[in-house]
Amino acid sequence: MTMPGLRQGGTTAEREAPATHFPAVQAIRGLAAVMVVLHHMFAGGHLSALGGQLPAFVRVAIGYGWAGVPVFFALSGFVIAHSLEGKRIDLRFVGTFVLRRSIRLDPPYWASIALLLALGVVAALATGGEPDPVSWWQLVTHLTYTQLFAGVPHLGGVYWTLTYEVQFYLVLVLAMLGIQALAQRLGAGAATGIGYGVMLGVALVWGVEAFAPRLHPALFTTFWASFFVGVLSCQARTRGWARAALAVLVVVLLIGGSAHARFSAVTALLLLAVTTGAGGTWLALSALQRLGAVSYSLYLTHNPVSGAAFFLLRRAMPGGAAVEAVHLMIASLACLAVAWLFWRLIEVPAQAVARAVQSRPSAAATRARDRPRAPEPIADG
Repeated sequence: MTMPGLRQGGTTAEREAPATHFPAVQAIRGLAAVMVVLHHMFAGGHLSALGGQLPAFVRVAIGYGWAGVPVFFALSGFVIAHSLEGKRIDLRFVGTFVLRRSIRLDPPYWASIALLLALGVVAALATGGEPDPVSWWQLVTHLTYTQLFAGVPHLGGVYWTLTYEVQFYLVLVLAMLGIQALAQRLGAGAATGIGYGVMLGVALVWGVEAFAPRLHPALFTTFWASFFVGVLSCQARTRGWARAALAVLVVVLLIGGSAHARFSAVTALLLLAVTTGAGGTWLALSALQRLGAVSYSLYLTHNPVSGAAFFLLRRAMPGGAAVEAVHLMIASLACLAVAWLFWRLIEVPAQAVARAVQSRPSAAATRARDRPRAPEPIADG
């Protein structure tokens, strides 16, 4: 049995092979970002007149736009699990993995904080008021994804999710490190059963609201089920034991989980369907792929950008529902434009640096490559 995350005898090239691209995953990521954006635009009171004219089912759908967050968590589980498939994980790999995730996540996140603070100053100048005070401690904890642990006020309404995301990544890669180390003593099958059994147990215990032990709410356990169900969805594409574990977790979350967990469970089933079957072809549309590409920057920047846009639009074009519909279109375009700029100017270069970090061979691999080789034996005949 080959353990998830371990290809026996893997070469350096195998360890550094690029991950398979899933167009459906990219598209779902983009659609989830749009859900969150629309939810915040209407929940922020910017479109109250327009919202009152919308059909009830549309208002309900927009009200559930927060569900984009549990969709993101399940997507993250799927993507990170896939990125670890076939990798021989040691401490050096863990360090490189953490560095690469930091290079990908930090620059756009930090830039979005700078944008938020700058727009806050501009808004204060425009209204003759004072910008919201920001302490150094508040800034430092945000930059290090620890604001939830520190209990400081949020700078932005979406940043809290990243505190959990970075924990998910670290916990999963360390779990895979432990599984592969355990496999050397007990064998791949036993190590996989123990490692994934523990992770599944945590998801089941903390996934059921009525029985979840009370720990610090900022710990990864709070939303671990929403992430791990995506991990199982990825493994279930090729492994029967993962399909069984996924079925158990999905049923438990649908019955006893929070609304957040239920949306993640449904997302995991959707991911399994669109990455193993013929469905979801429409998700490969180029427009959805572009939307997915900028989704992280869109998620990070939409609140300050839309807030500034609506502020200017209300002054320039006051009016009722029809005018607010125009406001919605213009603000949405502004959010997409800023997200594209962040993606093109920050994310793309950061991704290139992250790939360079990944492709750098280890010292052991370099020595093996440069070591003189004995002549190949000549085959008989």
